[in-house]
Amino acid sequence: MNGVGLSPDGQTVYAALTFERLLLAFEIVAPGKVAPSAMAPGRVVSSFPGRIYLDSLAVEANGTVCVATLLDRPGICAVDPVTGAQEDFAFPDLLTTNIVFGGNDMMDAWVCLSTTGKLARVRWPRPGLRLAFGA
Repeated sequence: MNGVGLSPDGQTVYAALTFERLLLAFEIVAPGKVAPSAMAPGRVVSSFPGRIYLDSLAVEANGTVCVATLLDRPGICAVDPVTGAQEDFAFPDLLTTNIVFGGNDMMDAWVCLSTTGKLARVRWPRPGLRLAFGA
C-alpha cells in the first residue's frame, strides 16, 4: 500500500496498492475502523493494466481521487470514485510519485518527478480537498 486519502465527507478512506495496480475504497464505520469484508478487504474503485504502478494520492474537493502513476502511463490519474473512470494527466517523468494540493484556491498541484529529482507546480483543473486536520 502506498497512497492513502480521505473522502470529502470523511466516510471513505482510499488506498493505492502499488504493484497490485488497484485503487481501493474502505468504508469507515467508526473512528479507526473500516467495514469488515467476507473476502478481500476494501472495494475496488479502479484497476490499472500492464506496467502502470500506483504511488501517492490526493483527493479533489469533489471527491475525485488523484493517484500518481508510474512507468507505462507516467503522471497523475484522476479517478471517479463511483464509476472508476480514469482521466490521465501526463508528466515527463517515468516516476511521477506524489501529488499534493495547495494555494489559496486549492488549484495548485505540486507533483514529485522522482527520476529527474524535480518538483513541478501546475494549475489543476479542479480544486483539491483541504487536508482533514490541517491548519
